[in-house]
Amino acid sequence: MDQLASLFGRAGHALLIDCRATTVTPIEIPASVAVLVVHCGVPRTLAGSEYATRRAECETVAAALGLAALRDATAEQVRDSPRARHVVAENARALATADALPHGDLSVLGPLLLASHASLRDDFGVSTPELDTLVDVLVGSGAAGARLTGAGFGGCVVALAQRNHADDVLAKTTLRYRAATGIEPMGFVARAVDGARLAPVARSRSLDPSGRGPAKPDTRPDAR
Repeated sequence: MDQLASLFGRAGHALLIDCRATTVTPIEIPASVAVLVVHCGVPRTLAGSEYATRRAECETVAAALGLAALRDATAEQVRDSPRARHVVAENARALATADALPHGDLSVLGPLLLASHASLRDDFGVSTPELDTLVDVLVGSGAAGARLTGAGFGGCVVALAQRNHADDVLAKTTLRYRAATGIEPMGFVARAVDGARLAPVARSRSLDPSGRGPAKPDTRPDAR
């Protein structure tokens, strides 16, 4: 998804990605809403983690239900499977967030992020004590909601806050997280920008064999 976001990014927008339909829908981020990203200070490592195990568990449940993917399952079908339950519920939360984000209603968006993190922690089992602490500290410092982002097992938390309070939230989070864990976090306010584009390339001028300047045209009568 990193490469896809780098290509399809649009300034001031999040992206709703549908991997089955292969569509990317820009979702406006209101100017009043700030997106905060904070690294917990613990590197994310997929090798040696249970990342591959989670994927296999989801594929097993989908196959047992006779489905191509868990996005086709209902909440009732996966009620007793925590891993699959997370996937089905998270798909619904992603759509709900896409609907709510343009309105900038943090009273709706915050709980969606917190429910997502709780599900990642309890049902999908990809959080860590540091990520859980960081989410709690962010909310306690004024963020409306927060969740781990990426594959989990370390790395970053993403949070939403009022734009005019974003710097204060980050400053408080840094102090409180450091005091709680002894680990130095790294945070910033993210800015959605346009994706990668081809840049115009100036035509280079060839040099003469000595390398001291443009080559002089060959004016000999038999020059080709």
